[in-house]
Amino acid sequence: MIIRSKKYFSLTLMGLCTSVMFACTEQSNHKSSTDEQTKTRQIVKEDSLLLHVESPDWRDQIIYFVMIDRFQDGDKTNNDQGHNLYRPTEEHYYSGGDIQGIIDRIDYVKNLGATTIWLTPPNANLWWSNSSHGTGYHGYWARDFKSVDEHYGDLETYKNLSSQLHKNDMYLIQDVVPNHVGRFFEYQGQFDPLNTDLNFKLISGNLPTERPTQFPFNQIDRHNPKDEKAHIYHWTPEITDFYNQNQEYTYQLSGLNDLNTSNTQVRESLKDSFGYWIKEVGVDAFRLDTAKFMEPEFLNDFIHSDNGIVATAKQTGRDSFPVFGEVFETSLPFEDKAERKIQRFIGTEAQPGLNGIIGFPLYKTVENVFRSGQATSEIGYRIKKQMEMYADPFMVLNFIDNHDVKRFQSAGNTSTVKQAIAFIMTAPGIPAIYQGDEQELLETREAMFAGGFHAIKDKFDQQSNMYQFIQNVSQVRKAHKVLSRGQFEILADNSSGAGVLAYKRTSKNDNAVVLFNTASKPVLLSNMNTGLSKSDALSVIFSDNFGEKKLFSDASRLTMVLPPRSIAILKPIKNSQLSKNHQSKFKISIDDQVAGKMLTEHYRINGTFSLPNYPLLLIDNGEIESAISMVTDADGNWFADIHNSDYGKFEHSMVAFDPISLTASLSVKFTTSNQMADIQLTLKDPLGDDIGSSKNYRKPTDPGFRQQMDISQVDILAGGKTLQLTIHMAELKSDWVAANLFDHVAFTLFFDLPLTQGLNVLPKLNSQAPEGFDWDYGHQFFGWGNSMFGTDGADLKHFGSTEAKSPTLVVNTNENKITVTYDANQLGIESWLGSKIYITTWDLSGEGEYRPLSKSASRWDFSSPNANGAFILDDIGPILLKIKDNH
Repeated sequence: MIIRSKKYFSLTLMGLCTSVMFACTEQSNHKSSTDEQTKTRQIVKEDSLLLHVESPDWRDQIIYFVMIDRFQDGDKTNNDQGHNLYRPTEEHYYSGGDIQGIIDRIDYVKNLGATTIWLTPPNANLWWSNSSHGTGYHGYWARDFKSVDEHYGDLETYKNLSSQLHKNDMYLIQDVVPNHVGRFFEYQGQFDPLNTDLNFKLISGNLPTERPTQFPFNQIDRHNPKDEKAHIYHWTPEITDFYNQNQEYTYQLSGLNDLNTSNTQVRESLKDSFGYWIKEVGVDAFRLDTAKFMEPEFLNDFIHSDNGIVATAKQTGRDSFPVFGEVFETSLPFEDKAERKIQRFIGTEAQPGLNGIIGFPLYKTVENVFRSGQATSEIGYRIKKQMEMYADPFMVLNFIDNHDVKRFQSAGNTSTVKQAIAFIMTAPGIPAIYQGDEQELLETREAMFAGGFHAIKDKFDQQSNMYQFIQNVSQVRKAHKVLSRGQFEILADNSSGAGVLAYKRTSKNDNAVVLFNTASKPVLLSNMNTGLSKSDALSVIFSDNFGEKKLFSDASRLTMVLPPRSIAILKPIKNSQLSKNHQSKFKISIDDQVAGKMLTEHYRINGTFSLPNYPLLLIDNGEIESAISMVTDADGNWFADIHNSDYGKFEHSMVAFDPISLTASLSVKFTTSNQMADIQLTLKDPLGDDIGSSKNYRKPTDPGFRQQMDISQVDILAGGKTLQLTIHMAELKSDWVAANLFDHVAFTLFFDLPLTQGLNVLPKLNSQAPEGFDWDYGHQFFGWGNSMFGTDGADLKHFGSTEAKSPTLVVNTNENKITVTYDANQLGIESWLGSKIYITTWDLSGEGEYRPLSKSASRWDFSSPNANGAFILDDIGPILLKIKDNH
């Protein structure tokens, strides 16, 4: 094997004790003997594989995440292993992707701009679970940690992948799962922690084996005294309380058999098993699955002990071996609960744990800001917490999609996806692109090759719009290291919703300014102080939807109208040969008498301008299309009287603006409140009617499904542009620590607006709308998602696209209610009068797919004698919004 390095290092080769010195640079002070040089040349000649290379600067990497079974079928001989589990048209069966397929598509990934491939676990898996009635196509149900799964290829093919990546100056991240194996045993009946033998049952009928094949993990029978004494596993049932730390660390996650990672033999075997892939294959980093279900003491030993993963990697010349841990926790806006939990697994200087993090808190914030149109100020808060609370905030793997979440594109649109990708390419951390994002795929685990799941044709178009976008922004990131290594500073944002997001990346000798308008309408960026020199200009080095302007002559301060969904990356350049824009001779002011106040009545904003009888705009929160037009009087004074008619509380940031000279006043910030609603409605819904319209639906048999889909009451308050909808449920809980604080229910709402013609088909619900109701906009929200959809492109199986931002959710599990606040302007109307609302419940998988309806009951599927029924368990409406009747 070849060792590539910029410096000398020692390698223990193929388990031998002899250390051989390798050098790949001509410039070195190291004196190597002729015998050692001859030995190196002999190894190069005999073995052309390039498995072990020096670690990169991980901050500069761009990762492409591959799900092996769904990426590319490169070897059709390994598809069918003889058990009828190769069913490529079915989501939960094997599609045929393999390691050879990844090798065949390295050029595709490299041309995209990625420098590293992260792949799902390649080790031998449980193929069929006879308990959960599913397959291990995904790779997370281990039966042997040190063998390649037969569906994926063999060890030599895996080595070849590593070598081909390294020869292309790329790197390999392997997903590893030390928390559990597949589902080989379970408890049937009451669990007694004092007698763990009671109700324990080995599962028969698993394929290809009924227990793990690797020692010591094959000691899995609690009834066997030898296995019980070895205590390789926690003899426990499934986790039922994800807020209980003991259950997190010692119970079975989704029935997957939990390894006793406090056991010394287990720890040593896991270090040996996963160190094997570093030494034998040349893996460059790990992504560690389900990290939050393992005690921090294990992570310290597994990663940092004398024979841990980092030490093993150093034996192969890798000075930096990140283990990116999956702590699937997200924080609510402007809260840091998830970061505080992640800190537990990062550890301390005295007892370090994870040296890399999967950025779930930032993932949720990116979704909120770029897809759902929430306050752009969320970004600054989240990055601030990342920089403060993580030991190395640059070793965070940032993403917008992975194999466990609903695709960003499925509830967004091309422009929002581009903005989200541009953000992770320019924010602190390491960007990761999930396979298919570059082709705008909609299904979470959709195959990319013809014949695989949900794939009629190959999806590797290098000329596609999104592929080219990612390619271009990747080139910019690589060319300007300040975007991957620089410090982060927010320059401008919006605390009230979508709009301006601007930040600066700064290193010792370099700066870059990044601009976004996350709104679907133009917004004003006014008087933004960049902290850069007036003697410099700003040059646009990358943009999308930004317009033609490529140069701004004053780098120190920016005022401009940002086009809808625009992106721009700017770099300062010397301005000595450029004509300087003179500072505007006009002066504009705004009175600060309302600054910081809470206004409950109608109010006036006033100020002055240099010219009399001159037209100006008063702009609130940057929304230039909603600006109030004004004209100064003979003395240059201006004013605007504003009605406080929108129900609820709102933050405002007002600016007076001259669009001709691009002169803007300073901003004045205040809050308004109006608790007088024009529309007040309360509708009751019977309890216990969560059985479908045919009255014979049954919920999935998993005990987690209770009354969470049963609507009890709906309260409606509306005034001006605001609609506040409160849905009361029979039960509202979060068994799975959901991002939105509730689970086991998904709401799909439809809005029928007056004087417009909508659709009758209800997308994804396998149903038609109630009589006399045709919807124009829809809203889906569940434990891990919140998005609007429209009629454009909608059909029975697909939501349509829309530019409408998602409403805010306030969840109160103590009172079993969710309050949703909508903005009429987002739906193109000024008032809610005459609109109708239809509300439905069902449940979604974690990946955001509606759970199936079948004739027979199962753990995760709904059931009914009519398996072709509507995906509606309970509903209420249509509800007509009308003025309250005081009589």
